[in-house]
Amino acid sequence: MHPNLPDAIAAAVAATAHAEHGEVSTQLFKAAQETQAAGDQTLGSELHLVAQVLGMMLAPSNVREPFRPLTVFGDRRSALPDDFDDEQLSLLDELLLAGQSADVAARIADVLWIRKREPGYARAAIEQYRAYAAQREDFQHWNDCAERLERALRLAAQLRRGEPGLFDAVVEQMQHVLGRANRSDPLFLSCRILELLNEFDQGDLPAHLALAEHYARAGEAAKEFHRAESYWRVNQQLAHRARDEAAIQRARIGLAESHVLHAQTIIAAGGPSLTTAHWLEKAIEVYKTTTGNKERRTELYSLLRVHQKATVAELQSVGGDVDISDIIRHSLEAVSGKSLEESLFTLAFRVVQPPYYEKLREQAQRQFRDFPLSNLFSGVQLDSDGRIVARRAAGLAGGSDEREVAEWQQMLQNASMQHNVDAQAVIEPIRRSLCTFHNVLERDILAYCMNNPFIAHGQEMLYARGLYAGLTGDFPSAMALLVPLLENSLRYILKQQGVETTSLNEHGIQEEMHLGSILDHGVCEKVLGRNDVYELRGLLTDRTYGNLRNRVAHGLMSTGEFFQVAPVYLWWLCLRYVLQTPFQRSVEDLGGDAAASIE
Repeated sequence: MHPNLPDAIAAAVAATAHAEHGEVSTQLFKAAQETQAAGDQTLGSELHLVAQVLGMMLAPSNVREPFRPLTVFGDRRSALPDDFDDEQLSLLDELLLAGQSADVAARIADVLWIRKREPGYARAAIEQYRAYAAQREDFQHWNDCAERLERALRLAAQLRRGEPGLFDAVVEQMQHVLGRANRSDPLFLSCRILELLNEFDQGDLPAHLALAEHYARAGEAAKEFHRAESYWRVNQQLAHRARDEAAIQRARIGLAESHVLHAQTIIAAGGPSLTTAHWLEKAIEVYKTTTGNKERRTELYSLLRVHQKATVAELQSVGGDVDISDIIRHSLEAVSGKSLEESLFTLAFRVVQPPYYEKLREQAQRQFRDFPLSNLFSGVQLDSDGRIVARRAAGLAGGSDEREVAEWQQMLQNASMQHNVDAQAVIEPIRRSLCTFHNVLERDILAYCMNNPFIAHGQEMLYARGLYAGLTGDFPSAMALLVPLLENSLRYILKQQGVETTSLNEHGIQEEMHLGSILDHGVCEKVLGRNDVYELRGLLTDRTYGNLRNRVAHGLMSTGEFFQVAPVYLWWLCLRYVLQTPFQRSVEDLGGDAAASIE
């Protein structure tokens, strides 16, 4: 180890305002470049190594992979623990023994624990995470403290059988933080601690139940409804752990009425009906899990229908000339200065609209008439390995069936051109802007997935994880989760409308309806609309365009292909489906009794 390395790290820590990993890492990368430029290659490479270690993003809820790369660019990414070789690990070991600030030492010890699995490193990491959490105990800027306490708790749980005292010490520290908040926590530190203590069956259940309800109502009083929702959900989790049915019912009603209050606040502020309808829909969905509240559900449903009808005028795309730079500028202006929630709804509904396929059909027919020679012959479509993956039908020379196929393929080609502009000029710029200007967490997305009529029970967390992955640019993970989840959501929609989605095969095995049959079903078209069915066919099953269902399921995509137009656009479409409410339309729209749709 270079003798000046510890001092150089200490200088980088001292030079940052809050000594956060990202800031220290940036300082170290800069110092490494300057040092190497000055001719000291050894110190420069060691500084670069430490910068990589500190630059990883901590994901404390993931026990198996607690660190994520800081950046992902196509098929490239920044460092992860498995990237460091034995020589680099030995250098980190020396550096740990030399003594560092709490957070730097915790990160180094944690990486060494992950790679070497020696308990001494885990003990050191727990001690240093606890020390840093105590230094950064801040109820306004709560995330640093919460993440370090969580990582310390999960590490201690791994050693709990042999060393229970480590676990007990972390639990005691977390309970002290709850006490020091004095029932006045303005944000989420107490919420996260209550969640973690409940997950590990720790703490005074009645006291924690009361505390969670207190904070939920405080969030409502402050009109901070995401905070209120988070505490109501913790309250419900605690009630389940206590097996107290009355408390569970009270928590559900509290959550539902919190959603109603959220909607009423938007109405009072003259906000968009689209967002109002979303929260009313969520309130109705929560009320479905309670008993004896049919009259309240019916009342809310009537209000929901009013705002659903008012959303039509709001769904206007942001316009622009052909110049993509103008479209990007208009898109970013549409979310400038908006809250995270407003920005998400703007991205999902206002700045992008799916192509209208009947117009695309007319356009394809005009192209066949105006450019007959280009549509005279059939053709083939090759993949990156030169294999024939689809055949292009002849638009003019073939029979009527072939001409119909050619028309559909031309429609998809035209749709893909619009998707391309939307993805590059609208979706991607806004997505990156949201990640830059908002500290988006997976739990922020989870709030929209809970009690959602589009999502089957038990898959809420998976949906949130997939949407969050796409929002942060990890499209391989997003597609791996969202493509099968979307298929099951479509199946779930049919089930809600009374359609039997299983069949008995020749071997006596009950099999679920496959995606092609789902999209061909008349009820699916009634609920989604013909246009969305066309959109999903093109993206998921058609071999001449996306074919994502087949390509993702069978591992046929390279890393770079996940960042192309179809995956990015499908992620946006999934976000749109999760945020919108028409999947629980009134049965009068489908030809039935409206009241039945909220039973």
